Amino acid sequence: MPALTLAAAAARHTDLVRVDSRTLQGRCQFHEDTSSAGTFYVSEHQGVYNCFGCGSTGDLTGFLMRAEGLSRDEALRRAA
Repeated sequence: MPALTLAAAAARHTDLVRVDSRTLQGRCQFHEDTSSAGTFYVSEHQGVYNCFGCGSTGDLTGFLMRAEGLSRDEALRRAA
């Protein structure tokens, strides 16, 4: 089974739209994002996310910990 990607994990929590060949954008699930396009970005080539609304940023493990309430060990197992 292939490893979980950040884009796939984030897409479980918010609708993502491709901005360019490397970037996805959507509404942030960590705060009340009222912007029309969303302030949450996923950089596929760097493997990181960033919200310009609330300042949340991180990698797949951090995203899983925050979005799904997992411990670091649980997030690492889920990402594998």
